[in-house]
Amino acid sequence: MDLSVRNGQQHSAASATPTSNTGMDTSSKKKSAKLFEGNKLIRVLYVVLLAGIAVLLIAISFSFVFGTNPESKYLNTKDFQAVDISVGGSTTGDQIYFGNVKSINGSYLVLDNVYYIPTSTTSTSNVTLEPLVCQIDEPFDQMVINKSSVNWWENLQPASKVSTSIASYEKTNPKGPTCPKSTTS
Repeated sequence: MDLSVRNGQQHSAASATPTSNTGMDTSSKKKSAKLFEGNKLIRVLYVVLLAGIAVLLIAISFSFVFGTNPESKYLNTKDFQAVDISVGGSTTGDQIYFGNVKSINGSYLVLDNVYYIPTSTTSTSNVTLEPLVCQIDEPFDQMVINKSSVNWWENLQPASKVSTSIASYEKTNPKGPTCPKSTTS
Protein backbone atom coordinates (compact mmCIF):
# COMPACT_ATOMS: atom_id res chain seq x y z
CA MET A 1 0.00 0.00 0.00
CA ASP A 2 1.43 3.33 -1.02
CA LEU A 3 0.89 6.02 1.61
CA SER A 4 2.51 8.67 -0.42
CA VAL A 5 -0.74 9.31 -2.27
CA ARG A 6 -3.26 11.28 -0.30
CA ASN A 7 -6.30 13.08 -1.51
CA GLY A 8 -5.37 12.25 -5.00
CA GLN A 9 -2.01 13.97 -4.78
CA GLN A 10 1.28 12.22 -4.85
CA HIS A 11 3.93 13.27 -2.38
CA SER A 12 7.57 12.69 -2.89
CA ALA A 13 9.42 10.53 -0.42
CA ALA A 14 12.16 13.11 -0.12
CA SER A 15 9.82 15.59 1.47
CA ALA A 16 8.65 13.07 4.04
CA THR A 17 12.08 12.36 5.42
CA PRO A 18 13.44 14.96 7.76
CA THR A 19 16.69 16.59 6.84
CA SER A 20 19.47 16.58 9.35
CA ASN A 21 22.28 19.04 9.59
CA THR A 22 25.04 16.67 10.49
CA GLY A 23 27.50 18.47 8.31
CA MET A 24 27.65 21.51 10.68
CA ASP A 25 31.24 22.41 11.38
CA THR A 26 32.62 23.19 14.84
CA SER A 27 33.19 26.87 14.11
CA SER A 28 29.45 27.35 13.59
CA LYS A 29 28.79 25.67 16.95
CA LYS A 30 31.27 28.02 18.67
CA LYS A 31 29.62 31.06 17.10
CA SER A 32 26.23 29.80 18.22
CA ALA A 33 27.53 29.24 21.78
CA LYS A 34 29.01 32.76 21.91
CA LEU A 35 25.76 34.22 20.65
CA PHE A 36 23.90 32.34 23.38
CA GLU A 37 26.32 33.64 26.02
CA GLY A 38 25.81 37.15 24.72
CA ASN A 39 22.05 36.69 25.03
CA LYS A 40 22.56 35.54 28.62
CA LEU A 41 24.56 38.66 29.35
CA ILE A 42 21.90 40.83 27.78
CA ARG A 43 19.20 39.12 29.83
CA VAL A 44 21.19 39.60 33.05
CA LEU A 45 21.81 43.26 32.24
CA TYR A 46 18.11 43.71 31.45
CA VAL A 47 17.10 42.21 34.81
CA VAL A 48 19.64 44.37 36.66
CA LEU A 49 18.37 47.46 34.85
CA LEU A 50 14.76 46.67 35.71
CA ALA A 51 15.67 46.03 39.36
CA GLY A 52 17.55 49.35 39.49
CA ILE A 53 14.59 51.23 38.06
CA ALA A 54 12.26 49.55 40.57
CA VAL A 55 14.52 50.52 43.49
CA LEU A 56 14.73 54.08 42.19
CA LEU A 57 10.94 54.36 41.90
CA ILE A 58 10.48 52.99 45.42
CA ALA A 59 13.04 55.47 46.79
CA ILE A 60 11.29 58.38 45.08
CA SER A 61 7.93 57.23 46.46
CA PHE A 62 9.33 57.01 49.99
CA SER A 63 10.85 60.48 49.70
CA PHE A 64 7.44 61.92 48.76
CA VAL A 65 5.62 60.08 51.55
CA PHE A 66 8.20 60.25 54.34
CA GLY A 67 10.37 63.13 53.15
CA THR A 68 11.09 66.24 55.12
CA ASN A 69 8.31 68.73 55.47
CA PRO A 70 9.15 72.05 53.80
CA GLU A 71 7.74 73.73 56.89
CA SER A 72 10.58 72.33 59.00
CA LYS A 73 13.16 74.45 57.17
CA TYR A 74 11.75 77.47 59.04
CA LEU A 75 12.30 75.81 62.42
CA ASN A 76 15.00 77.43 64.55
CA THR A 77 16.07 74.58 66.82
CA LYS A 78 18.31 76.83 68.96
CA ASP A 79 15.40 78.80 70.40
CA PHE A 80 11.92 78.24 71.81
CA GLN A 81 8.72 78.12 69.78
CA ALA A 82 5.10 79.00 70.51
CA VAL A 83 2.42 76.60 69.24
CA ASP A 84 -1.25 77.59 69.14
CA ILE A 85 -3.52 74.55 69.44
CA SER A 86 -7.26 74.36 68.89
CA VAL A 87 -8.80 72.72 71.93
CA GLY A 88 -11.98 70.77 71.30
CA GLY A 89 -12.29 72.00 67.72
CA SER A 90 -13.17 75.54 68.77
CA THR A 91 -11.15 78.60 67.87
CA THR A 92 -12.12 80.35 71.12
CA GLY A 93 -10.72 77.55 73.27
CA ASP A 94 -7.19 77.79 71.89
CA GLN A 95 -4.21 77.10 74.12
CA ILE A 96 -0.69 78.28 73.42
CA TYR A 97 2.17 76.02 74.45
CA PHE A 98 5.84 76.99 74.50
CA GLY A 99 8.85 74.75 74.17
CA ASN A 100 11.23 73.25 71.64
CA VAL A 101 9.70 71.85 68.45
CA LYS A 102 11.78 68.73 67.79
CA SER A 103 10.17 67.61 64.56
CA ILE A 104 7.42 68.45 62.14
CA ASN A 105 6.01 66.11 59.53
CA GLY A 106 2.80 65.98 57.53
CA SER A 107 0.82 64.52 60.43
CA TYR A 108 2.41 65.56 63.73
CA LEU A 109 4.40 68.24 65.49
CA VAL A 110 6.54 67.12 68.46
CA LEU A 111 7.08 69.68 71.23
CA ASP A 112 9.59 69.07 74.07
CA ASN A 113 10.36 71.07 77.22
CA VAL A 114 6.74 72.23 77.28
CA TYR A 115 5.39 75.23 79.21
CA TYR A 116 2.05 76.98 79.13
CA ILE A 117 0.43 80.10 80.56
CA PRO A 118 -2.06 79.15 83.27
CA THR A 119 -5.59 80.46 82.85
CA SER A 120 -5.21 82.51 86.03
CA THR A 121 -2.58 84.75 84.37
CA THR A 122 -4.14 87.87 82.87
CA SER A 123 -1.24 90.31 82.73
CA THR A 124 1.04 90.41 79.70
CA SER A 125 3.70 92.41 81.56
CA ASN A 126 4.47 89.69 84.10
CA VAL A 127 4.40 86.34 82.32
CA THR A 128 3.97 83.32 84.57
CA LEU A 129 4.61 79.97 82.94
CA GLU A 130 4.04 76.50 84.28
CA PRO A 131 5.75 73.36 83.03
CA LEU A 132 3.49 70.80 81.42
CA VAL A 133 4.81 68.10 83.78
CA CYS A 134 3.23 69.96 86.72
CA GLN A 135 -0.32 69.37 85.52
CA ILE A 136 -2.46 67.11 87.69
CA ASP A 137 -1.99 64.13 85.36
CA GLU A 138 1.83 64.55 85.49
CA PRO A 139 2.55 63.89 81.80
CA PHE A 140 6.02 63.45 80.35
CA ASP A 141 7.68 66.60 79.12
CA GLN A 142 6.69 66.07 75.50
CA MET A 143 3.61 66.68 73.39
CA VAL A 144 2.86 64.98 70.08
CA ILE A 145 0.30 67.25 68.47
CA ASN A 146 -1.86 66.38 65.49
CA LYS A 147 -1.08 68.92 62.75
CA SER A 148 -4.79 69.46 62.09
CA SER A 149 -5.05 70.93 65.62
CA VAL A 150 -2.20 73.40 65.12
CA ASN A 151 -3.40 76.86 64.11
CA TRP A 152 0.10 78.31 63.88
CA TRP A 153 3.56 78.05 65.34
CA GLU A 154 6.38 80.56 65.52
CA ASN A 155 10.01 80.84 66.56
CA LEU A 156 10.56 83.02 69.62
CA GLN A 157 13.40 85.48 69.96
CA PRO A 158 15.82 84.70 72.81
CA ALA A 159 15.05 88.11 74.39
CA SER A 160 11.25 87.61 74.37
CA LYS A 161 9.36 87.62 77.68
CA VAL A 162 8.49 83.94 77.29
CA SER A 163 12.06 82.87 76.46
CA THR A 164 13.54 84.84 79.36
CA SER A 165 10.86 83.51 81.71
CA ILE A 166 11.66 79.89 80.73
CA ALA A 167 15.41 80.53 81.04
CA SER A 168 14.86 82.09 84.50
CA TYR A 169 12.69 79.15 85.60
CA GLU A 170 15.28 76.61 84.40
CA LYS A 171 18.07 78.55 86.17
CA THR A 172 16.21 78.51 89.48
CA ASN A 173 15.28 74.81 89.02
CA PRO A 174 18.41 73.16 87.57
CA LYS A 175 17.23 69.65 88.56
CA GLY A 176 13.96 70.04 86.71
CA PRO A 177 10.58 71.47 87.61
CA THR A 178 9.49 71.56 91.22
CA CYS A 179 5.79 70.99 90.98
CA PRO A 180 3.48 71.82 93.86
CA LYS A 181 1.88 68.73 95.33
CA SER A 182 -1.75 68.61 94.39
CA THR A 183 -4.23 67.97 97.14
CA THR A 184 -7.00 65.70 96.04
CA SER A 185 -9.70 64.51 98.37
